[in-house]
Parts: sequence; structure tokens; C-alpha cells
Amino acid sequence: MTIAHETLPAGTLVTVCGESLDVGMIDAFKQQMQPLMSAGTTIILNLEHVLFVDSSALGALLLCQRQLARNHGRLLICNVTAQVRTQFDLVHIQRVMPVYATVADALADAPGPP
Repeated sequence: MTIAHETLPAGTLVTVCGESLDVGMIDAFKQQMQPLMSAGTTIILNLEHVLFVDSSALGALLLCQRQLARNHGRLLICNVTAQVRTQFDLVHIQRVMPVYATVADALADAPGPP
């Protein structure tokens, strides 16, 4: 599992490149995300390639969201596959962080540059 990232005017688009985000990959995910989570940053997390997330991945997403929120940033999740959407719905993740159908939808809700 790796992540690719691109800086956009509205934030940083991060794409998870791998079919699963689970306990075996969560440390690498956190290490790769950490440098991207500076103060005031909006991260648009594209999960289009991810077919499976486990509880450790859900915990890592919540950790990223909390860290960004403490620093006046946001985590916006998009392009969630049907399998991952089912898991998100089970834990009601959309109550604590927004989940969008597409990157364009997430970008439309992202704050623009200052």
C-alpha cells in the first residue's frame, strides 16, 4: 500500500493505492499521511482503489480527522467503493467526517485558498 498525493488550490488530494487498508498496512498509512497533515490543511482522501478496510483503518481515519480538526484542517473522504461504503455505514462514519461520491464533490465542499 502506498499513497499518491497532489497539491491542489483547495487542499491535498491523497489517493490510496492498494486494495485493502488493514492492520498490516496501517502503520505505513499513518507514516505517509503524517507529513501531509499540516495546520489548516484540507485532505481529500480518494479511496477508489480500496476494496476493504478493517477496524484499524477506521481508527486511523478517525485519528487523522481529529489531528486535522485540532489544527483547523479537514479530512474529506471520496470515491468510496460499495464494499467500503457498507463498512462506513455500519459504523456511521459520515457522522464524524464527510464522505463524498467523487473527488469533484469533495473539492466543491473544500475551502478554497486563503
